Amino acid sequence: MINSISLENILCLDIETVPQYATFEEVPEEIKPLWVRKASNLKRDEGTEEQHLYERAGIYAEFGKIICITTGFLSCKDEGRQFRLKSFVVMMKKPYSKISHLY
Repeated sequence: MINSISLENILCLDIETVPQYATFEEVPEEIKPLWVRKASNLKRDEGTEEQHLYERAGIYAEFGKIICITTGFLSCKDEGRQFRLKSFVVMMKKPYSKISHLY
């Protein structure tokens, strides 16, 4: 099937995320219990603490934020193929960034 798809018809997307807060200590007290509950499902062994798992929080929608979206596509012109990229850096506050939107 992949051989029947034209390379010019493929759009590549890359979404980069990070945790909403740099460290677990910076997370507001209202949100910490939510992360502790999520982290309990992520633990591989009992010795792992929620603070150490927080660096992975960016991949979960409720604890992460998007910092960059990149799109790419293959352009075939007379001079050959080019892979064209466009990045969009997210530098705005989310409209739903208040704690009340988590409940």
